[in-house]
Amino acid sequence: MPPRSKHILIVQNGATDSAIASQHGSYPDWFETKIAAHGCTATVVQAFDGTPLPALDALDVDGVILTGSPLSVVDRAPWMLRMGAWALEVAQSGTPVLAVCFGHQAVGEVLGGHVRASPMGREYGTITLTLTEAGRAHPIFARMPGAPRMQSVHGDALTVPPEGATLLASTAHTKWQAFSVGPLLTAVQFHPELHPDTLRDLCRLRKTPAEVTDDDHGGQLLANWVHTIAPPNSPLR
Repeated sequence: MPPRSKHILIVQNGATDSAIASQHGSYPDWFETKIAAHGCTATVVQAFDGTPLPALDALDVDGVILTGSPLSVVDRAPWMLRMGAWALEVAQSGTPVLAVCFGHQAVGEVLGGHVRASPMGREYGTITLTLTEAGRAHPIFARMPGAPRMQSVHGDALTVPPEGATLLASTAHTKWQAFSVGPLLTAVQFHPELHPDTLRDLCRLRKTPAEVTDDDHGGQLLANWVHTIAPPNSPLR
């Protein structure tokens, strides 16, 4: 009997620009395309428009992904802080969480870190990560070269470390590119879901020239995350 497909809840944290969505789809679409290749299905909830997030005792998924957003955690809107706190509770209750870009910043802020406009300016394009010792040992960076390449598009950044977080990866521009809190919460500033062509169009739309290459390792990172997820009733949880 084939294994049951893993089901992922994608928490959408902002509306995709219409010019991008018409050509490339929405934020959740980008994740769904990549995780479907590894046998995952997905449900989407739009946190940014006030849709309530599932109660923990009603959450029947194998993992949760928090998307990026054109909005800013610096604004500290109530829904943003609620979403970040909810994600921490989800991980603490035993469900793996992958927080990306805006999601990464929101959980960092809730953990006591501080997000502001990056003093280095925008970080757009294909970036090369420097992994820490903890990052090299972390399963999310398995089967990658020592300096993985990822796609990046952000202007805000964590500038004060989140409490209790383990640093996994940095760039010269942004120290807190990836961190973990416990075994089930992983947060990344970069975008493993982004196709290079989508990023090129985002750079043009936002008038931010950047070098974008096709040989990133974002797909491998998402594959690693999917394959480390154990079903809810597994003894591995």
